[in-house]
Amino acid sequence: MSVDRPFRRPALVLVVLASLAGACSTDGPGIAEAIATVEGSPSAPVTATEPAVTADPATPDAPTDDVDKPSVPIAPDASVATSPPAPPATLPPAPVAPPQEPTVFMSEVPMTTGADLPPYDTYVTVIDDTGRISVDVPTDWVDVDGTPVTVSGTTVADIRASNDLAAFASTWTTPGVIVSAGDVPGVTPEQILDDERTTLGSTCTFQDREPYTDGLYVGSFDTYTACGGTTAVYVVIAARPADGSDPIVEVQVQVNAERDIQALDRIVASFVAI
Repeated sequence: MSVDRPFRRPALVLVVLASLAGACSTDGPGIAEAIATVEGSPSAPVTATEPAVTADPATPDAPTDDVDKPSVPIAPDASVATSPPAPPATLPPAPVAPPQEPTVFMSEVPMTTGADLPPYDTYVTVIDDTGRISVDVPTDWVDVDGTPVTVSGTTVADIRASNDLAAFASTWTTPGVIVSAGDVPGVTPEQILDDERTTLGSTCTFQDREPYTDGLYVGSFDTYTACGGTTAVYVVIAARPADGSDPIVEVQVQVNAERDIQALDRIVASFVAI
């Protein structure tokens, strides 16, 4: 890249001109006056030839007479700008991590059979009795319970909904949801999933564990199929806020038809626990 720079007078030329000016200064008589003085004085010897000057190769610019000349101080040329110091190198900004895609269960749940029912038309937001959990559920799931529960001596917020909570709790033919949230230091989402597997693994076929994210919470989820010898699918999510703080949240959803998978996606897109 070329840069236009202003014209600068060479400092070396200025110094040479100043030196010549000093050699012709007004200290003492001028050359013409000196010659006139010599010619007008009969007693003054006249030298017809100038003394030979031997060039000193080491000092080619040495003066040929013994006249002391005033020294010309070499001052820096103020017009010559000094280049500013180079700015410190800066590191390039850190690359921004691409956002994680939210988990979409319509492409995750292996639902191949089940009741062929029309999709849920509307949803309603339900809140537990402590006010810590809110979640959207199908309006058809009119049976709702927001009573806190005790887990290993710790009381946690809990809300569950279904069109029949009793049937949801005792059979594999009725869909429903359970959302629980609590401050449980030292417990990881994986530990919660492992505990659930000890129970569900005896009645369902464990498929796999995959990472879970929805923009607010990060964790993992397990998928079970053929629960109780039926076509029911059971999904368990365990996660906590993306910054690693409390509460830890567990979401359990029973799927009996394709529309229940749609409800599952609405549930995970809407639940909030504080």
